[in-house]
Order: sequence, then C-alpha cells, then structure tokens
Amino acid sequence: MGRISRKLVDEFNQQISNEADDDEFEASLPEELFAGLEMPEDLVDEDLDPLYVHYVMAQHFASMFSEGIADLEEFEEFYDIAVESEEAYQVDENEGYPITGSFFWTWLLFDFSFGEDDESIATCLVYLLMSMGADESLLAALRSLAESHMGIYEHRGFEGDLIRLRELLTAQELLCHSVTEYTGKAGELWFVRLGAPLLDEQGYHVTLTTPYVLSGASSSDWTAYLNKSLLDAGVDKREALKNLMKHGKPNDRTFWHDFILRAFQVAAGDMIRLAGLPDVPSSLPNPEAGPLTAEQRYAETTLPVTLTLAQRRVVAELLPEIASAIDLRSKRRLPVDMTHSELAQAADVARERLATLKGAKRKPYQQLIDLRQQDQLQSSGDAIYRLLIVLCDVTPEIWRRIEVPDMTLDELHVCIQIAFGWENMHLYDFMFSGRRYGPRGSEASDTFGMLDEDEGDTGSTYLRDVVSLGASPCIGQYMYDFGDSWTHSIAVEAVEPARPKQKYPKCLEGERAGPPEDCGGSWSYQNLLETLQNPGSTAYEEMAEWLGGDFDPEAFNASLVTRLMRTALNAG
Repeated sequence: MGRISRKLVDEFNQQISNEADDDEFEASLPEELFAGLEMPEDLVDEDLDPLYVHYVMAQHFASMFSEGIADLEEFEEFYDIAVESEEAYQVDENEGYPITGSFFWTWLLFDFSFGEDDESIATCLVYLLMSMGADESLLAALRSLAESHMGIYEHRGFEGDLIRLRELLTAQELLCHSVTEYTGKAGELWFVRLGAPLLDEQGYHVTLTTPYVLSGASSSDWTAYLNKSLLDAGVDKREALKNLMKHGKPNDRTFWHDFILRAFQVAAGDMIRLAGLPDVPSSLPNPEAGPLTAEQRYAETTLPVTLTLAQRRVVAELLPEIASAIDLRSKRRLPVDMTHSELAQAADVARERLATLKGAKRKPYQQLIDLRQQDQLQSSGDAIYRLLIVLCDVTPEIWRRIEVPDMTLDELHVCIQIAFGWENMHLYDFMFSGRRYGPRGSEASDTFGMLDEDEGDTGSTYLRDVVSLGASPCIGQYMYDFGDSWTHSIAVEAVEPARPKQKYPKCLEGERAGPPEDCGGSWSYQNLLETLQNPGSTAYEEMAEWLGGDFDPEAFNASLVTRLMRTALNAG
C-alpha cells in the first residue's frame, strides 16, 4: 500500500471512530457508494453482457472516486495531467477523432501512476474500498481493471458468438466478447484493452475500449517491433510487455496516444483504423501529428464576437468558409462564432484591404482589427477590466466601479463580496452570455445550487473567457444568496492595458453601503430603510436590535474596499 492509499485509509478509519460506529456506517455504505449509479440489475435489463456490466460498474466507481478526491493535494499531479492531457489530445472532441473516451479514461484511471509510490486511481480506490468492507465482486472488477492494459492481438476467427484473439508476443489465445457491433474478421490485428473473466461461469474476456484495427504492417512486423522494444527491459518478457503496453516507453507515458494520432486513418462505425509501425515514420499517415500545444488549443477555441451588420459583411467577405453561418439580414448587432485563429486571419486580411480603402468604407475593417487587438490583450492575461456593478431592484441605487486584472470568477466573487460588504455566507453564481457559472466541489453541488455538465466552473473560468468581444458593453450577472436573491448586474465598461505602476484590484468609486446579510431581499431591505427613518417607532427599536449596532445605509469607502480586496487576493 502506497503513501497516498495509506493516508486515505487512515482518514477513513478516523472518520468512522469520530462520527459513527462500524455497524451504522456499514448500514449506510451501499447507498453512499452507489449514489447516482445504475445498479447491475438495471444494466442487465438493457441486455448488456453480464461480465461487461461488472466492468461498467467498476469504471463508474473509479470515475466517481476521481471526482470526489479532486480537492485533495495528494492528487494534484493526477488532476494536472488529467486536464492537460484531455485538452492536448482532444478526447472525443468530435465524432471520429482518434483518441476515444474509452481509450483515454481507462488509461487515466487504471494505468496512469503518480506520487512517490507510483499509485493509480484504481489502486487507491481498491485499498479504500477494502477498508470499507465493500462487495467482493466490485473489488474483483477494480483489481482486474488495475491489471488490465492495451494489447495487440491477431483475430483468429470465431467460436460461436465469441472472437478468438491471440496476443502476438506471448501467443496466448483468448475468447473475447466485443461490446461494440464491430466483430472484425480473421487475420485482422486489434489494438484493444480486454477485461478478464471475473466469475467461474465466464470463460471469456470482454473488450473495454473501441478496437483500433491495425493495417499496413503484418503480425510478423508487429512481433518484431515488440521484441525489439523489449530488448533492454531486463525483466520477464511477459511483465516487460505489460509495462510497455500499460505505461508506454520510458519517460514517455503518452507513447501510445501519440502513435494513435500518427497512425490514424479513419473511424468507421464501431472501430478505428490505424496504419503503420511506431518506429517507421514513412509507414504512418500522419508522422508529424502530436498533442496540441496550449497555443494551438487556444487558437482553435471558438468565441462569440458581437458584430454590426457592416462588420458581419466584412467577415463574410474575408472568411467565405464561415459566411453561410453569418446572418447578413438583421440590422442588429449579433454574435458570430469564430475561433481565435479565424479572427486573426480576418484581421490580417482587413489590414491589407485598408491600404486600398478611403473614408467611411474603412471603418468596419478598422473595427475588426481593433477587436483582434482586444482579443490579443485578453488572451495575454494582462488586460485590466473596468466593471460597473449595480445591485438590482434597490432604491436608491447601490453600485461600485472597480478595476481588476484578469482573474477567475471565484476571485471576482471575492471582490464583489468585499465591495458590497457581504459576508460570504451563501451560495452564488454568475451568468454571462446565457451560460451559468458556479463553484464546483462545494455547497453548490447540493440541491438547487448544483451545476449541470454544460455549466461553467468559477474556479477555472477567467474573465477573458466570458467577456465577449464587440459587446457594448458586455453585460453579466452575479447572484448571491439564492434565498434573498441579491442580483448584481455587471457591465464591462472597458478592457485596457494596465497603467504603469498602478496596483490592482482597485475600487474607483461607488455609492451607499450594501444591505445587511439575511435581511430578506430587496423588498424587505426597502422596508428596513423606511423603518430606519422613523427612530421613534417600536419597529425601529426591533430593527436596531437585530442589526446589532450602527448601520449607515449611506456609508461607503472606496479606499477601504481597495485595501480589503488586495489583502484578500494577496495583491499587495
């Protein structure tokens, strides 16, 4: 047992001793572990193979576990690689993309090792479940997944409904059930991960990934390649083969990911065809292919650019490949979905056209160039955003004008809390361009605060991600306390370079104090203000006692807000 697994088990045992006795915990264990998952009986009703059902359940458990430990520092390396790799390899980015979800996630959960003791999500979960007294069939499936790896097999024909596969290097023959509709034909080479039998009555394996069918090299070619790759392994051939297929080449844990990109030919139905050998570049269809860099990923990210009709006409002229998706009839300002690279391309051509244009005809071209410059400023992370934030439905108006550097929405939440005197006691979310953003892995994952998969995470979403180009101004919304429903409008008045020697964030100006926490929302706050204007009334005395001291609705100090924001964000 590694250090991370030991810590998890120790903390679990400590939790039991502090919160409940063993019997009470065991009674609640099944419900807690299976929350949100389909039980095997339900999966069987869907006519899935019973062996595959067990593996599906185990993979669901591992996935759920990986999400549940997201905030633990011991798993920081795992999450850094998970996010970086998923983006770099565009996992299941679109139909027919080489890196399938089944390949990537089984690799990440069951092969990828981290920490001083080279542990995996699977090994950590097995030890934790063992300490919980979990069901043995679940443990068996997880242990099998932890031992599984991709392999290269020759299709040897059929035995009833099962496929006979022969592992090239060991010559071991296995009967296999394909969970996809693709069953192949004798003579094919498959690059696939198999799950071993778990129950006595199951004498067959099951495919756990979409099969990659290898072409352009014979079984003899691949056998020679594998033997050559293991020459310096220095351990048992079977163990060396497992390490190669599970962990890639030394110091190259994504070796097989890169091979798939370079060998990719076509995705057809429930299979993907690859061609060539890893060490023969001339045999590979895409010998220079590799994971996308951060710059490449960003360049191909789509963003909405709000344009006038004249600007849309210019874009349609300069980028005919996207012209069909642009509305050229409406006279209103409308968003056009463009990638950063498309905006850059349009601006470059617009700059060339300017030399031949005079008068008013130059304006939409120049505006397009200006939008590209703003995009570059925001992309650099060096932009300063001037925000006008107004508390809605309150009279007289309560507002703040602040300048902040590019920051996450979580950090903007902190600034707004300080600017309006809130005490960060309740849930919150943001809304930009019709999309909701909230904090994941916190109270917001409960009841009405829960985020859907297509909603954004305030912890990883930056202002540059939500401030629309061309919007005049870009308007967002911040909601605090879903009971009292304090709605704040956010207008992005300007996006500018930082001023020399100026420190940020900075509160420029504002008016009136924010309402007290838990006063009941805007309508109740209006009543509170009216009550405070009648100091001789019984209601005034009750309100003063509830407020617990002096409350001046007109009080506001921009310098104090600036100092508190900088302290909270360690901004100096």
